[in-house]
Amino acid sequence: PAVWNTLATALAEDIHRDALVQRALATPLEGLASFLGYAKETMPAVWNTLATALAEDIHRDALVQRALATPLEHLASFLGYAEEMMPEVWRALDLALADASCVDALVSNAVGCSTGHLLGFLRYAAPENSELVFMFTGEAPRTMRLATALLDGLSRSPARERFIHAALIGRADEFNGLLAYLGKRHDGLYEACQRALADAQS
Repeated sequence: PAVWNTLATALAEDIHRDALVQRALATPLEGLASFLGYAKETMPAVWNTLATALAEDIHRDALVQRALATPLEHLASFLGYAEEMMPEVWRALDLALADASCVDALVSNAVGCSTGHLLGFLRYAAPENSELVFMFTGEAPRTMRLATALLDGLSRSPARERFIHAALIGRADEFNGLLAYLGKRHDGLYEACQRALADAQS
């Protein structure tokens, strides 16, 4: 307890703020989300310092670059945490990652991950039932700009061909889930996947 108290007190001091923030920005987002969750419960002053700093414009580029280097399944988890606990950070990332300057990196990330992880990310970014949720509860769905930007990027050659090839050689259940999702969210990719599946089966 004495060591923990010493560290917790030191981490909350202004003199260590810059070093703490730089360490946070250098930490993979899946690890950062875990630390933030712990800090929120046990070191609220540290959590407040980091949450405030991560929302500052001066750290935006570093946070975005960290997000682009994060596997999609972990990125979805961090965005989900930020959406609930740090809405300003979430809004900044949602806007930045959907920007044309980031789409190529996001697409490369998507092409390199499993179909299941891509589908999980898309279901986070643009849930299939979001319109129904709004219809029956009045709860406004989250912005879908990030999913739209990613799907549009994947629909362009040569990413489209790489994406479809990776999906076809993956698990059949994941491909079928992706196909069902695309049928509701992106006609162009859905039709391209259907054609590629027909060709593969002929």
